[in-house]
Amino acid sequence: GVGKSTLMKIIAGQIEADRGDVTMSKGLKLGYLPQEFHSISGISVRQAASEGLEEVWRLHHELDEVAQKLNLQPHNEALLERYGALQASFERVGGFEAEARVEQILCGLGFRADELDQDCGALSGGWQMRVALAKLLLSEPDVLLLDEPTNHLDLRSVDWLCHFLNGFAGGLILISHDLPMVARFCDRIVVMYRGRVVETIESRRLSEARHPYTQGLLDAVPRAGTRRGHLASIPGNVPELVNPKPGCRFADRCTHVMPQCTSADPVQTPVADGHQVA
Repeated sequence: GVGKSTLMKIIAGQIEADRGDVTMSKGLKLGYLPQEFHSISGISVRQAASEGLEEVWRLHHELDEVAQKLNLQPHNEALLERYGALQASFERVGGFEAEARVEQILCGLGFRADELDQDCGALSGGWQMRVALAKLLLSEPDVLLLDEPTNHLDLRSVDWLCHFLNGFAGGLILISHDLPMVARFCDRIVVMYRGRVVETIESRRLSEARHPYTQGLLDAVPRAGTRRGHLASIPGNVPELVNPKPGCRFADRCTHVMPQCTSADPVQTPVADGHQVA
C-alpha cells in the first residue's frame, strides 16, 4: 500500500497520473505483468504462452499464404522473392526455434513437459500467473514491467527467472520486497514507504543502505540457518495514506526517531554517488 503498483500502472499507461508526465521513446514496446489478471480458460498452457510470439505467428501465417500461391504459380518471381524475404524475417525473429523456446520458458517456470497441453482453466491462479509471465517473456518487449513476479514461484523457478532476467537485453522495472533478489539483476533500487521515496541506492551498494525501513526489509529476508517464525519484523503500525500526519511517515515505526521527524517532511539527501536517503 505504498503506491508502487499505482506508479507502475501509470508507467504502463493503465491509469493516468494526477500530475506530472510520463515520457518515453516513440515505438517503445512495454511488457507489463500486473499482480491481478483475468483468468484463462479454453486454451492450453502451450497455446496461451505462445500468444506472446505475435510476430513469429504473423510471419508464419504469411509464409503459409505465399506458399499456397506458389503451389499454383511455382515460377512467379515476385512470389519467390517475397517468400525468401519472409523466410529471412522468420529466421531473424527465431521462428524456427519458437516451439522449443515456449517449452523452455514454461518448464523454467515450473511446468512439466506433460502438462503443457492441459487447459489453463484447470490451473490455480498462481499457475495461471506463470502462464501469463511466460507469455510476457516470450514477447521480448523493450522494457519489462513486473509487479511482484515471484509471488507464485517456488525457489527453483525464482532462480530460473533471475538467470533469465540477468540475460535480458531490454530495460526492467520490477516491484519486490526481496531486495537481495532484486539486487541480482537490477542496477538501481528505489525504496518506497507510504507513497514516498525514502532511499535510492545502487544495487552493488545495498549493504550500505541507511534508511531504517530499507534496513528492516533486508533484515526480514530469510537467510540460511534462519528458522521460520524467527525473522526480524518492523515494529509499529502502518500509517494511513489518506490525511497522513505531518513529518516522516516512518516516524512511528522508527527506532532512531528524533523530534524533527514528526514535524518536518524529510528531504532526499545525497550520501554517496548514486545514493540518496530521505
